Amino acid sequence: RSQTDACLTQCVSALSSIFEIYTTRRDPQLIPLIDASTALLNAFLEVPIYYLGFDIVDNPDDVSNGHSEVQPWLKNMLKVIDGPGWLREMRSGNEICSDVSARASLLELLCKIYVKSVSVLQQHEEAAHRPHDDFYDEMTHVLLKPLLGKRDVQFIEQGKVFGTCGEAVWLGIASRKFCCEQQRLARLLVELHSRRPQEASSDVESIVVQALTSTDDMICTEAARTFHRVWVLTRNLEEGGGAYRKPFNRAVMILLGVLADESVSKTRTELKAAASAWFQDCSKHHDLPKIVQMLSTMLMNPVTARISIQYIRQETKMTQEECAAIP
Repeated sequence: RSQTDACLTQCVSALSSIFEIYTTRRDPQLIPLIDASTALLNAFLEVPIYYLGFDIVDNPDDVSNGHSEVQPWLKNMLKVIDGPGWLREMRSGNEICSDVSARASLLELLCKIYVKSVSVLQQHEEAAHRPHDDFYDEMTHVLLKPLLGKRDVQFIEQGKVFGTCGEAVWLGIASRKFCCEQQRLARLLVELHSRRPQEASSDVESIVVQALTSTDDMICTEAARTFHRVWVLTRNLEEGGGAYRKPFNRAVMILLGVLADESVSKTRTELKAAASAWFQDCSKHHDLPKIVQMLSTMLMNPVTARISIQYIRQETKMTQEECAAIP
């Protein structure tokens, strides 16, 4: 354990220096170095480091960092990502952000580190508060060491890092300039949205919903097209054995509401067309069962249900040969 831990310490120290060098001038020639650094730290996530006893729970920052401050490598990584600057450049309309790939790569890694660390920290809390039995003093407690301590997690959450970067990612998906990065950005948007599985929605989905419900016809229509793009690019994420993908329930309900509202056809024809294009694409690629499952979950949940439902029965599937009206 000590050798692995020492190796990890040297690794993050070297990465911190690399991040610091990159932020001074953001030279595109250094992007391959950033990618290599990301791959190295990502590999360390697969190597478990264990601790004996509850010292890591009682003094998590002392054990992981040697002090109670935020880890320097995390600060330097966030300087490379630069969520506020990234969002500012994307909002400007000039789309001059030249290192989207480096920012997205590090943000994806940070999200993965965050999810794993939060999960481990929650396990520590549960283990520390278990009831003591007669054999408690004789037991040896083996705990995983998280890469981020409690102070690091609080620093990320208080800075609203994922919400700010999520909006920049959303604007990047909507932009034609970053076509080569849209697959990665779409996957990243879903990962940011899914980082807390126990929560029904997220700050990322709130950004999508705000755009879809805008009073500006151009903004909401473009948002519907962008969401359609995200849906297409991330359609096979779970089939590839990836991490949990949380559905965009609120966004889907808004688009279904657009399709059901007859007045939209007269007043907001472009929005109606964008929503119809998304729904037809779902039908062609057999995504409708996902939408039905999503609706069923929401309707059966007392918190989100609008009517009382006792059960749902699915009849045999109809095809286009049986009903020509089906797209």
